[in-house]
Amino acid sequence: HELRAMNARSRHGNHRQSGLGLVEIMVAIVVGLIVLDGVLQIYLSSKQTYRMQENQSRIQENGRFALQFMTRDLRMAGYIGCITIPQITTNVLATGAPAQMFNSTAVIQGYDSGAWPITFPAKPANLVTGTSVLVVTAPVSSSVQLSAAMPAANAAIGIASNPYNFQTGDLLLISDCQSAELFQATGVTATAIAHAATGNTSAALSRPYEPRALVMKYDVFMYYIGTDAAGNRALYRFQQSTAGTNQLIDNVQNMQINYGVDNSPGKDHAAHQYLNAAGVTAAGRWPDVVSAQVNLLLVSNDDGLTTQPQQYSFNGATVTATDRRLYRPFSATIAFRNRVQ
Repeated sequence: HELRAMNARSRHGNHRQSGLGLVEIMVAIVVGLIVLDGVLQIYLSSKQTYRMQENQSRIQENGRFALQFMTRDLRMAGYIGCITIPQITTNVLATGAPAQMFNSTAVIQGYDSGAWPITFPAKPANLVTGTSVLVVTAPVSSSVQLSAAMPAANAAIGIASNPYNFQTGDLLLISDCQSAELFQATGVTATAIAHAATGNTSAALSRPYEPRALVMKYDVFMYYIGTDAAGNRALYRFQQSTAGTNQLIDNVQNMQINYGVDNSPGKDHAAHQYLNAAGVTAAGRWPDVVSAQVNLLLVSNDDGLTTQPQQYSFNGATVTATDRRLYRPFSATIAFRNRVQ
């Protein structure tokens, strides 16, 4: 009897645990949905954080890279060694040299609102109106010293080595503290640079140079904002010697440049006033420009990163974006070494 009672209780207990009621099922579904929603929210939050960090890093990297490129060219604008262009005798032998070279007024030139200098090729179709255009004449590389005095003005220029890969056809500058001359190399070896009449107005420099003289490659560069094939804005760099244009940095929304002018009576080589390009041109002050304040506005590649359009300050103005991308201004003030000596 006792055994039959135990079996009966066991069967009765199993019957009670044989299924779930509707309430239990609904509770389980609700709990599962809550857990799933929490997991989904964590995933979306993590993804948004990743997108934000990735775009911030890309903006930071692009801004630093853009300023690095521009700083190098601007810092070396018109650099010829130990003295400035207006203080020494200059001579241009190269027949293909751009008008900007060795002209103290045009070594650094700026244009506002997407204007385009007439001395360069046709205005690009992708140029963004309302942005600055910058033209810089500067050495492409560092300099090498002469290995020996030139025996005659038309003799080849001796160098100990050619670490910067000077090549035939390059526009090269030779200078010391007395004079400077721009010529086209008509033949280059590891130890000598020829300057024949082919490509130059004369095979002879104005005088033989001593070993203290320096030789460097010279070129003209232009920076401007244009639109790429996808319609996004980018920073472009044009190089005169190659007649080539490179898209340097993506997602550069704007560039505005102000120029530091030394308008002191004694010319102390310090910026006393900052003007935009139009202001410098109107005042006839390009030979007195000693520095440049470069303002770049970079934007994220992705949209939808902010909860509402971002408000930012750029070039002295407060602007509200029309989308939900990240915007970050970059600024650098760069002194021209050849103007502040």
